[in-house]
Amino acid sequence: MSASHSKTMHRWLGRRALILTMLLGLLFLEVITVTAVVVSQQVKTNKALETHTRQLLQDAINVTRENARGFLIPAENTALLTQGLFSRQILSLDQPQELEHYFLEQLKIVPQIDGLFYGDAQGRFLFTKHSQGKTGAQYVTKVISLVNGTRQVYRIWRDEEYTELVREYDSNDTFDPRQRPWYQRAEARMSPIWTDPYVFFTSQQPGLTVAAPIIKETNGLIGVIGVDIELSAMSHFLAKQKIASLGGAVIVHQNGDTLAYPNPEKLLKETEDKRFRLVHLDELDALTTSATRELMRRHPDLSTLNEVYYDKFDAGGDAYLSIFMPFLDQTKWPWIMGIYAPKKQFAESIREGQRQSLIIAIIISIVITLAAFILGPLFMRPLTTLQKQAEQDSLTKLLNRRSFLDLASRLLRDANDKHTSLSAIMLDIDKFKPINDTHGHQVGDEVLTAVARRLKRGLSDHDLLTRYGGEEFAILLPVTEITQASTIAERLRKLIADEPFLTENGPIPITISLGVAEFDPSMERIQELLNAADQRLLTAKRTGRNRVVAAESKNRAIE
Repeated sequence: MSASHSKTMHRWLGRRALILTMLLGLLFLEVITVTAVVVSQQVKTNKALETHTRQLLQDAINVTRENARGFLIPAENTALLTQGLFSRQILSLDQPQELEHYFLEQLKIVPQIDGLFYGDAQGRFLFTKHSQGKTGAQYVTKVISLVNGTRQVYRIWRDEEYTELVREYDSNDTFDPRQRPWYQRAEARMSPIWTDPYVFFTSQQPGLTVAAPIIKETNGLIGVIGVDIELSAMSHFLAKQKIASLGGAVIVHQNGDTLAYPNPEKLLKETEDKRFRLVHLDELDALTTSATRELMRRHPDLSTLNEVYYDKFDAGGDAYLSIFMPFLDQTKWPWIMGIYAPKKQFAESIREGQRQSLIIAIIISIVITLAAFILGPLFMRPLTTLQKQAEQDSLTKLLNRRSFLDLASRLLRDANDKHTSLSAIMLDIDKFKPINDTHGHQVGDEVLTAVARRLKRGLSDHDLLTRYGGEEFAILLPVTEITQASTIAERLRKLIADEPFLTENGPIPITISLGVAEFDPSMERIQELLNAADQRLLTAKRTGRNRVVAAESKNRAIE
């Protein structure tokens, strides 16, 4: 071997040794780093496990809270929507068949509702609920009516298609809705209320009621609408929770009554008088008693618990972690929820538990989204139709008089508060009766509809237009002075008079007379402004029709 070749070999071996040394050094550093991380993690494992466990417990509570919200809110919305329909006189106990049909539809659309009912100040009552009391029956309705001052009580069982199966009269029934807590609390508050949970008499299941008063300004309270929901669904949901299977979960009222528990059969206890009551928190199993012992020591009055409470306890030789916190809106539902589980179980199941929580959250999100898309339009369709029927004139599709006056009153208050102008136009179709007499009421209806369309074309989206009655129309012009309002009225007059109306009996020339008035600060009610415009309309009629008469002030009129 030559000297040069020997030097080359030494240089190659030197480079290999250097690379090997660097690799060994990096490996050593990696081992040191990993060891340091492992040691560090070992030191923090217990604390991290406890933190993760608490987070998992918190996630479970949040999922249950959202599930309960989706369970309770639709019932509250049903009560509020029904209250609105009663207030607008779309629903009434004077038409019990229509009211019962509406209740049946709501029971079908909102499955978590157990029953709907309405009791009035006279003691009349209509109650519809799910029922399995008769063969083939899906619903039962109880009616308390007054016939010539005589109280009459009967029940009707219906199948899934609402067909009547059985009707039974009960002369011994002494039920009076006015004596029930939900009626008395709604009457005292004069606003929607939630009752404390109690045991339903018919189903012997724990539940609660949301009640909303029906109020008339002149008569005060005329009745109370109520929606019953059973709480068993929340117990079934708790039973399906992974955490509940490892330890336990419970929802209690602030007074200590148990509302939901993984084993719903243990929620009720028979009393000496053969009735049932909700089981108190300290009457549950030994594990739940251990989990709540420290909580009850620190908060003997559960209403003082206004934040998340974490705790540790031992039971059966195992260490447990627990979490308790207020449940949803405490003004409506003064409840406390707690979840507790053995600490060691989470070392093996924490990742699985997280995946389970994620899957549950995704499933709930998908279910809620699908329900919103599928049931939302179905639920809102009849309400939207009822709303339109309540607000529109059935012939012209304009605002009806009642809806117009409601909106007009608000505009009057705004004009008064903001010191802006506001004008009104009252108009009438000239010689409309001869049109009906000559051509018939069908052609008369055609004319009314066509006039409404032309008037609407001549106004802006901010203006209010209504068929005030018969062939008379009313218009309210926000932020419009009398001069501008008179110009608009003249434009409407020409729009009607310049072109005959085509009907099934041929073209018919139509003219209108119009009266215009402007809001005066001395006017306290919208009717005063409309009366002022109506007086100008009468002047237009008396002075030849087909003209506009406007009032500049209370003492001066112009044409």
